[in-house]
Amino acid sequence: MDIASSYEEAIYKMNSLFDLALLDINLPDKDGTSLLATLKNKDIRVIITTVKNDESFIIEALDSGADDYLTKPFN
Repeated sequence: MDIASSYEEAIYKMNSLFDLALLDINLPDKDGTSLLATLKNKDIRVIITTVKNDESFIIEALDSGADDYLTKPFN
């Protein structure tokens, strides 16, 4: 397990092999959908975790390659 708190840090850490990423779309330095595309290009499964619960946004995230979508807060 590893943690990245920004787009740039996540890109740097992707030199390691990962099977799954939990991705919050609200990154401080770049839109998380850009990172989603990069992760999917590396064949990494992605679960979106975010406070955005708008149905159109969820559909867009899933259509963009997310494998699942969890809205916060969750237990």
